[in-house]
Amino acid sequence: MSEQNLATLYDKAAPDWGEQVAELGYLNAYGDFARAALPSLRQCMTICDIGTGCGTFALAALKAGILPSNLTLIDPSRKMLAHARQALSGFVPQIASYQTRLEDFQTDHRFDLILGAHVIEHCPKPTRAMAQMFKLLAPGGTLLLIISRPHWCQWLIWLRWRHRWFSENQVRQIAKTASLPDPICHRFTAGPPKRTSFGYVFIRPRERISKC
Repeated sequence: MSEQNLATLYDKAAPDWGEQVAELGYLNAYGDFARAALPSLRQCMTICDIGTGCGTFALAALKAGILPSNLTLIDPSRKMLAHARQALSGFVPQIASYQTRLEDFQTDHRFDLILGAHVIEHCPKPTRAMAQMFKLLAPGGTLLLIISRPHWCQWLIWLRWRHRWFSENQVRQIAKTASLPDPICHRFTAGPPKRTSFGYVFIRPRERISKC
């Protein structure tokens, strides 16, 4: 499916999207993932949510206790971005939003935390997409990805969204090819998230200071 057609589909889905994914248990599941991945939740973080949709992953992280100084939202769907800003406006003092694809996003800023729920499944080059996300991390930063996993129900989802899905081994191989560290895999424990998704934690090493 072309990027333009996908954005159009998400524009149409935007009015009810946040409520639907919450009812299916994704909001709670994403919050559990954030708490497990970031046991010592930090304040004054800079966060970027890539492919934010209606802001479900970012909202889950904020409700889990993460307190960012500013939040950047990226999504090709204008209507999804509008709903995300509305849902998140009471939690963050500064929100910047960009209607763009990951491949076209350019910034000199580096983020402490990057979120990406079901993004690389729609990217034409998943390895390149993962490498680009990791490049946006500040040293010591964390990348949290939620990626579709193999399950028969993916075929039903595919009929609408034409997405892809990846096994844990495939994700690890993509990460290795993209020069990312080996991730920690998080398994969701209940409901649709258990059947559709795995979470992955990537940590960017801190830069070493050379001693003369």
